[in-house]
Amino acid sequence: MHREEMKSLLLRSFRTKSLDSVTPDTNLHRCLGIVDLTVVGIGGMIGSGIYVMAGITAKEQAGR
Repeated sequence: MHREEMKSLLLRSFRTKSLDSVTPDTNLHRCLGIVDLTVVGIGGMIGSGIYVMAGITAKEQAGR
């Protein structure tokens, strides 16, 4: 039974929606691909890391 649950979870994780079922209410079109979205995600992680490092530095160096 454990194997069945894992298979079900995996299939649900990678499910997709057909474009026919999506009815856009706007004249905008999709222009970002998988590489663009990946780069945006990596940029967000690096950007948040910079703020974390600034906080750690301020905590350790402030007031010396």
